[in-house]
Amino acid sequence: MSAIDVPSAQITTPPTMPLSVRSFSKDSMFESGYKNPIDPHESFKNHFNKIHKEYKTTTTSNIEKLVDKTLNDEDSYFLNIVRDKTQSRVFGIKTPLGQVLKELQNSQESPRRSLLTKNIFDKAEKEAKALLETYFPASIQQNKKVEKIDDINSLEKRREINAVKIGEEFMVNNYTTINQLLPSIDVLPNGNVVYIWQSNHQDGSYSGVYGQVCTPNGTKIGREFQSNTFTPNSQSYASIAALSNNKFVVSWQSRDQDGWVDGVFAQIHNPDGSKSGNEFLVTAYVYRGQRKPSVIDLGNDKFFIIYEDDSNQESSYGIYGQIFNYDGSKSGSEVHVNSYTEGNQLNPSNALLTNGNSVAVWESNGQDGSRYGIYGQVLSPSGSKVGSELQVNTYVISNQECPSVAALDDGFVVAWQSLLGQDGDGYGIFAQIFNQDGSKRGSEFQVNTYWTSDQKYPSVARLNSSTFIVVWQSWAQDGEYEGIYGQIYNQDGSTAGSEFQINTYWASSQDFPAVAAVDANSFVVTWGSYYLPVGDAYDIAGQLFESIFVSSTSSTLTSTSSTSTSSTSSSLTSTSSSSTSSTTSSSTSYLSRASRFFTKNPETIDSSKNNSNLIKIILGIAIPIISCLGIGAAIFHRFKKRKNPSDLEKDNNTSRSFESQISSDHSESSDSFEMTPTIKRSHKEIGGKYYLLSKIYEDEAREIYDQTNYLIPFPDGKNKIKHTIGSGNFGKVKVAKRIKNKEYVGAKKIKGDDKIKKSEEEANLQKMAKGENVLPIYNTIRLDDTIYHFMPLAIADGLAIQQKLSSLKDRKLALEVFTYIAKDILTGIKTIHGKGINHLDIKPDNLLFMKDGVGYVTDFGCAKKNDDPQTTTIDGDSRYFSPDRLKTYKLETSFEEEKADLWAAGVSLLQIYKNVFPFELFEQPKTFSQRINQCNSDFFKEKLNLIEELQNPEEGSIFWVIKSLLDPNPKNTFTETQALKASCFRTLNKDSQKKAFEKMQKAALLPNPKEEKEEDDDRENYQLVSNNEQIDFYGMNRDRGFYANNLEYGKTPSRVVSMAGYLKTPI
Repeated sequence: MSAIDVPSAQITTPPTMPLSVRSFSKDSMFESGYKNPIDPHESFKNHFNKIHKEYKTTTTSNIEKLVDKTLNDEDSYFLNIVRDKTQSRVFGIKTPLGQVLKELQNSQESPRRSLLTKNIFDKAEKEAKALLETYFPASIQQNKKVEKIDDINSLEKRREINAVKIGEEFMVNNYTTINQLLPSIDVLPNGNVVYIWQSNHQDGSYSGVYGQVCTPNGTKIGREFQSNTFTPNSQSYASIAALSNNKFVVSWQSRDQDGWVDGVFAQIHNPDGSKSGNEFLVTAYVYRGQRKPSVIDLGNDKFFIIYEDDSNQESSYGIYGQIFNYDGSKSGSEVHVNSYTEGNQLNPSNALLTNGNSVAVWESNGQDGSRYGIYGQVLSPSGSKVGSELQVNTYVISNQECPSVAALDDGFVVAWQSLLGQDGDGYGIFAQIFNQDGSKRGSEFQVNTYWTSDQKYPSVARLNSSTFIVVWQSWAQDGEYEGIYGQIYNQDGSTAGSEFQINTYWASSQDFPAVAAVDANSFVVTWGSYYLPVGDAYDIAGQLFESIFVSSTSSTLTSTSSTSTSSTSSSLTSTSSSSTSSTTSSSTSYLSRASRFFTKNPETIDSSKNNSNLIKIILGIAIPIISCLGIGAAIFHRFKKRKNPSDLEKDNNTSRSFESQISSDHSESSDSFEMTPTIKRSHKEIGGKYYLLSKIYEDEAREIYDQTNYLIPFPDGKNKIKHTIGSGNFGKVKVAKRIKNKEYVGAKKIKGDDKIKKSEEEANLQKMAKGENVLPIYNTIRLDDTIYHFMPLAIADGLAIQQKLSSLKDRKLALEVFTYIAKDILTGIKTIHGKGINHLDIKPDNLLFMKDGVGYVTDFGCAKKNDDPQTTTIDGDSRYFSPDRLKTYKLETSFEEEKADLWAAGVSLLQIYKNVFPFELFEQPKTFSQRINQCNSDFFKEKLNLIEELQNPEEGSIFWVIKSLLDPNPKNTFTETQALKASCFRTLNKDSQKKAFEKMQKAALLPNPKEEKEEDDDRENYQLVSNNEQIDFYGMNRDRGFYANNLEYGKTPSRVVSMAGYLKTPI
């Protein structure tokens, strides 16, 4: 139910005193001695009168009641709800009532001031009525509870905690070849810490489960050990639980061990890591698949393993469990945990409660009326259900995924990731506290303070009787790719200290964290770290922390402390004259969330009478922001002066553009307080974050070129044109502009539920694979029946680069650029495989290149996780299939998906360098059925021997690498790590790559047989470059269902068509 969709049976609106009889202290409403010359109450009344005069049939009685309530009553609870339900960030208003409240920030009136539209006021009135009916009665009860809290106890609950690192970050694993991934962690009763992870190729097969016992500070005890005894294929997704007898149990999923696809197995270990007994099958059934176990100790000489099971629930996964005795024998029968059985229930997590019961949580598809939501079930010590299945998440739009649960002293807490903008941008981390019976305690709350892009994969753990901790990975927060961050909470859900960074080594990716408490005052975090200084690829990192309590004032919005030698309150209007870095960090965290008129955290609301006034909050925030916005207004004024009046148009029926909003916000602090009329280009605003540039003006095209090198040619006499980067079966890609920093990006637009669902699945995999040389998805925004994915604006795809390279006179330069391309492709594949994903559609179309020449792998429409069952459908472009993959469709056998990606990379590189497509390159039959029957290993071996560059390549050269990737025997095919160690890549660096790429763009071309170039390229002359080089450099006249096979040497197509890598059109 949304904020405005309320039942008619709600309690009626409470009586409120008319605005006109209220009195205010004018001076107390402002900080730093600023004097308010006009009674704000009178100002509000004047503005409402102006509304009624302009819009005679409009009523604002409920808006006035809501404003009156938030202005004068001691009701921080209701104020926090209004804030949360009506506004996002200062420049991202999300409801009509939010727009009205924003308008009312201006406490001084001008006769020339523009009004919002009547439609907005009418909608805001309905919204205000719904908020009053829904939340005001609850706020009365809440405030009664708050009044009973002893001030000293309340302050103690909000004491600050600093998480201090003990020692340095350490590496857990000894074996460092290829990847060590997905760590799990627990602490033994003797105080030692056990780490478990998935290691690729260490046991001679794809992956195995390995572990290490350490002291809390990372000192290793004994040797690294292997949990799985069965080693063929893959063993992955391990979970660990420490047992009360100092032993521990490890459980994992194993491919092909039980005779079907995946099965769940376990092994008990002694305290030193040696095995106790044999590994054993966990599940009662082996039909289809069982996977992703989660194991806990029940504390009564028993442990409990829950898992996904596809054998009993009508062709979908459900959550099942089995209790075991400490000797590995089963205790009772298998338990079916979930009650709702439609769709899939996935990614289980469980925890032991203090009353002896346990709780299991998981994600369920379609149960909450949207996509995936988080559900749970309390279970007795014997595994029987206690009460009904419970819904964890309150916000239900799009996906809530990857839950983690931990017990508290008198309940439990669940954390999860939520998609599509619940925190304002991409994925965010949210949590909910429960009582032991499964009833909710308070509301769900946002965990991450830094909200840009994605925060994912939370792990939660109880620290002591007062606190718990949540850790997660965050995209680009530490300046690189993913970093690991954490937040400590009091058990009442209030924050204890600020969000803090966990990883010290920040280069490249740090992901999939896990956390465990060592004792009441310390905890340890582990995660996968890409390219630790002593590692090869992904390794397992760890860091020990101590929780240090420091004195603190309560968290309020109007703290006025003058000096702080410890962490002061997180205040939006703090006037402290000096403070430590902790105060600065707190203030910065609020500014990083755009200094919102309304903030989310209910704990930041002062319950004192002097601080509950809405105008104090609004203007207390507005004053410091206005001083900064002066600069922005000046920039905007200059921006306006250079616009062509014919290109500008008014739009009084929509929300203000970003630029005009800055200008009007600044005008509110001027003497006249006159709002500037809205002036903006005809660009659609998407989610308050982007403008979609369906039509592009010539000066904008110049800006796009200056920023990205992406060229948009203009016909003579045109100063604006419609422009699409590309289109396909899923939708169109257009240029968009990020409102916040004016960055130009690509916007992929998809409409229709089926296409949106497929697009989301593809985007989720692409986001999961984020890292070096994988095209990132900045944001995903859903508006009604349309979804937008925002990505970097590339200037060329692999096919365009292929055309350019083939046309270069300087073949030495062509080889240099080609070597960089090869390195980027292989690095991107290494990143993707390192995240447990196989791309399955590597080809030049799916490679995009940026201004600096760096290449990125994109288009995850055929990709899948490497633990998914093998498919028998034709996924991907069959021209790039390895002989092993082609054989699958003839004999219904499986193939090595990672090696198939590497084969496709080899074929793609040959195609790019030689400018010859695979059909010609290998003289393949044109139909798929013919290729299945004829193109075996011997066929390709014969054809490869005919290619001149591959006949006797020098060891370590780029063609030696390609030949090693194209070994028809997959057992001999190079891995990406082996290929990247070749000597041809050792001296490459980003600066040289950028210079080589720029040189290639300016270089002389081979003459076209049908046309001689009339002029030399001049990159300083935009129009000349766009006319002369756009067709050469930006794409081919192609359709994904048809491939040109007879391109003449140096020939280019007659028109510009999009970069196909942005789009997915199945063959």
